[in-house]
Amino acid sequence: MKNLDIINFFDSKAENWDNMAHDSVLVNRILDNALPEKACKVLDVACGTGVLFPFFLERGITDITAIDISQGMIAVGKRKFKNTNSIKFICADASDYSFEGLFDSIIIYNAFPHFTDPNVLLSNLVSHLAKGGILSIAHSCGREELNKFHKEHASPISFPLPPADEVASLMSKYLQVSLIISEEHLYQVTGKAF
Repeated sequence: MKNLDIINFFDSKAENWDNMAHDSVLVNRILDNALPEKACKVLDVACGTGVLFPFFLERGITDITAIDISQGMIAVGKRKFKNTNSIKFICADASDYSFEGLFDSIIIYNAFPHFTDPNVLLSNLVSHLAKGGILSIAHSCGREELNKFHKEHASPISFPLPPADEVASLMSKYLQVSLIISEEHLYQVTGKAF
């Protein structure tokens, strides 16, 4: 799996990406688990076209940093949210990008299997997480469903999503794991910076 292949794949999908539906009940449940009570500064990793932005804005979050490796995804996101000053867009690889300041919440939503080295990714992201901040890896579908979908449609640019307890074990090197959910329609592992 190479970054260039990932970029090309998501660039080619960007204009139609928003045709996929996202269950607002599940997204809100994910955010309830991923955001501290007073989340001020949020990092949306692999933000795509901005699926989570309206949910952040509805919750009064006005300091959103959105990073994606795909210029196509970023371009669509900028176009959709051109009338807000609450979102800073970055086109780069979150695994090695040096962000300014610290975040209260870092969310990797529907994207974890597309990173070539999860250890490197988590190590970098945790270095930008404020004390007491929350990092969450989440998917609005179950592990089996996601792995089946990726095998059929995106196998060259994704690895199989591991069981949630394996991701929790990886996360525990950097954070205090506070939540593990692996259900038919929801997958989420969350940790807190100490």
